[in-house]
Amino acid sequence: MAWGIGAGLKALGMQRMVKLEWSPEQYAARGLERTIGRPAQCPNCAKGLMLEAHGYYWRWVSVMGQAGGAIRIRVRRFFVAFAGAP
Repeated sequence: MAWGIGAGLKALGMQRMVKLEWSPEQYAARGLERTIGRPAQCPNCAKGLMLEAHGYYWRWVSVMGQAGGAIRIRVRRFFVAFAGAP
């Protein structure tokens, strides 16, 4: 099953889709959001090694084959850290 989640980037609210090998149900049940690593670089400013994890946010994902079915998942959030940032 091909699906993905957005790894949120705080500065501009930018999202990057990541293809995953798990179903949405597996992702939610196993807490796999903790296994999502930081992107190699920010897609906005292209800075690498400066992305830091910044918590999670919630999203609803439709469940295939179930009319009106949806599950809630946590999505990992990252932001670009730089000298002088709070």
